[in-house]
Amino acid sequence: MTQPVTTFKWDDPGAPQIVDGKPSEYMTVIKKALVDGYGSKVATGWIVVVDEIFTTTPLLVLKNDTNLGGSGGFIVFDAVDDTAGTNVKVQSCQAYVDRDTRTNAGAYFVFNRNSSGISMLSEWMILATTTCFYFFANAEYSRSRNVNAFQNFNSIFFFAGDILSFYNNDPGRFITMSGAKNENNHAWSSMLNNKVPGTSASNITDIYALDGSATFESHSINSVLGRKSRSNQVHIEEPSILFMCECFLQAGDSISNDIINNINMPLIRAKIPGLYVSTEAGYHNNAMPYFKYINGASHFLVPSAGSATSMTWINTEQW
Repeated sequence: MTQPVTTFKWDDPGAPQIVDGKPSEYMTVIKKALVDGYGSKVATGWIVVVDEIFTTTPLLVLKNDTNLGGSGGFIVFDAVDDTAGTNVKVQSCQAYVDRDTRTNAGAYFVFNRNSSGISMLSEWMILATTTCFYFFANAEYSRSRNVNAFQNFNSIFFFAGDILSFYNNDPGRFITMSGAKNENNHAWSSMLNNKVPGTSASNITDIYALDGSATFESHSINSVLGRKSRSNQVHIEEPSILFMCECFLQAGDSISNDIINNINMPLIRAKIPGLYVSTEAGYHNNAMPYFKYINGASHFLVPSAGSATSMTWINTEQW
């Protein structure tokens, strides 16, 4: 069953703003979109587990609602202090006890504001359903260049929540995914847009076994078009999008003996909600974020982390 997607953006009426780039500001943005809502935007129905955003060590723990189709998985955002520029650590888990105790914790990564002024990652966007979401942020400086690529300038882009598992009642379907797993530094190369519209998206998240145990396997993103979803050149043309394919999560980086015939860690695990790769490339000279109607639905073109042209899209209407 598909779920409707809500687009939350920094320029919505009543939207919370990133002013100084403190961890508490980013956590507030996420909580407003997923839990509270703002202006005319209705929240997507996530549940607050811990709200210690405005403390000396900001912490926000959310879970998706099993009554709304979610797995009940947890997403944890925490920081060592609330100074502007401090890293926010992001990690999923299947059960949360306290800041230091998490059951079946997923891959983690960090992000921060990057810098101040027009280089601060303040122009945020969240694409969310009741079960999962993408977080994207660029700087005013990035948008003012009027190109749909970051050219190695820092950004924020990650996925959190339930993947669309091919297996009923998959206990490992709640994940966190960015461009580099278990990474303690925020760089342009450590965000998801360096992988899905860029280099090969290999071994960037962990998924736990189907039997509910503490066994997990590293997973890669793949599609029928292969692991790369960008052109090696700059395409300023604005082509019609003739073909798009879904992206899925594959155990390991290649087919290995320990994965073949493994009933608890199958080779192909799930589709990634809303993520598509097109056979056409273009729109490089359009300012980000760029949206295009394809097959009657709005899609967001994920900007590449480098200078090449992205061929990766996210459906912004339903997953």
